[in-house]
Amino acid sequence: MSRAKPASGGHRPISNPIPGLEAQMRLVASQLKRAYPNLWGAAPLTLRDQAVAFLRRVLTPRNRLSGARRTLAVDTAYRMWRDQLRQYRRGKRPRVSWLKIARACIDGFESLDSAERSRKLRRLQNAVYNRSHRAWKRLERRRGRRVDAHNEAAASSA
Repeated sequence: MSRAKPASGGHRPISNPIPGLEAQMRLVASQLKRAYPNLWGAAPLTLRDQAVAFLRRVLTPRNRLSGARRTLAVDTAYRMWRDQLRQYRRGKRPRVSWLKIARACIDGFESLDSAERSRKLRRLQNAVYNRSHRAWKRLERRRGRRVDAHNEAAASSA
């Protein structure tokens, strides 16, 4: 006759457990069971695996990228500028309209006085220019690597 498994599931105990962590994880587990009763009844291992994978992804430390944090206003302005520039180059637009971009991306742009307007507009233009220049440099670096690798392969075969 086989013996029953221990209550711990046969796993070895964790050395130096963090106080209160097990209680918190049990609370999270019970919340997941209540939130997804159908999945818990049908495929509990799927629920466990997805929860553990998500927890790993969320708790894994990531290196912060250097430079200033990206802002939604600059992202929107960059996309609008790129689209308007594309239309301008195709002849569908007479010029890039920074006023349209500023009205869409700078909060309260219409209510600002002219000096503040021009300062914020210039700052937005600089941010968009820097974003486009970084994107261009990133592409150039990639192209350079590809071209160099191709040239080295061609030189060694000659």
